[in-house]
Amino acid sequence: MVAAVSILVLLLAQGEPGGYAKAARAFAAQDFPSAEAAVDEALHEKPGYVPALLLKARLSMVQGRMDEAIAALKRAIADNPASGLKSTGIST
Repeated sequence: MVAAVSILVLLLAQGEPGGYAKAARAFAAQDFPSAEAAVDEALHEKPGYVPALLLKARLSMVQGRMDEAIAALKRAIADNPASGLKSTGIST
């Protein structure tokens, strides 16, 4: 529970980059090319933005690109050591 609260506090403090909402909508619609372009835009604006990194990982997973998914998760952990993501067991 503490990790979840830590992540929420971190997310609220970061603010949401413009492309993230577009990426999330495109992902929900299964428009993966548009989602990837928008999540890349969001990460260009805020490189360590945890939700965008996690969405990038999900996009990679649903397209069978597990190496890219793991890289995005590792980046989320490395860029945000206080987020509680380290407890996922994914080693950086």
